Amino acid sequence: MAKSAGPLVKLIALGASLSARHQLRQFQRTWPHCRQIQNDLLLSIIRANAASQFGQKHNFQRITNYAEYIDALPLLNYAYLEPYINRCREGDPSALFGPEQRILMFALTSGTTAAAKYIPVTQDFANGYRRGWNIWGYKALDDHPDGYLRSILQVTSPMDQEFTPGGLPAGAISGLLAQQQKSIVHKFYVTNPRMAYIEDSLSRYSVSYTHLRAHETKANL
Repeated sequence: MAKSAGPLVKLIALGASLSARHQLRQFQRTWPHCRQIQNDLLLSIIRANAASQFGQKHNFQRITNYAEYIDALPLLNYAYLEPYINRCREGDPSALFGPEQRILMFALTSGTTAAAKYIPVTQDFANGYRRGWNIWGYKALDDHPDGYLRSILQVTSPMDQEFTPGGLPAGAISGLLAQQQKSIVHKFYVTNPRMAYIEDSLSRYSVSYTHLRAHETKANL
């Protein structure tokens, strides 16, 4: 815990640690029911997007279980999905998503073997992605309680490397999650958000790590 942390911050950290432990225990209690939870999640996604053009073509409204899902929707490659994704990029989210779904951005793949692919990121997807990271974080802090109120090295890439024809950003989902992080957590970041825009990844990590060490040295003086 940082030496300069005041009583209020320490109280917040205590509350955060208790909350993290509670949420971790909740997650662990669901383990025996993981198959049912996965099935319920799958059906909720199908229901939420049944009215989309993709959902109507594949009869999402008739799917009631996993077996019907794999029968209606066999394994697909990106080329099959690309026309729907392109319509989303052009500003028509109904190609893939139901009316309650909002696309926040498009995550870009690295493009190692071909052109970069565009992965639509909705708020529901971002929430699920964040929950996965939070569970890891709860366990890490439960195992290492000295990590509370320590400086955080947050290294991301920009979420807006480019913009789609429909005006949405496309880039790294890590940039989106960093932007949506709670303000209390932002206070412990030691790097400036603009560091995400350093194009060379090695330079970005080197600068960020140096900044962290300097911050830690100053805090311990």
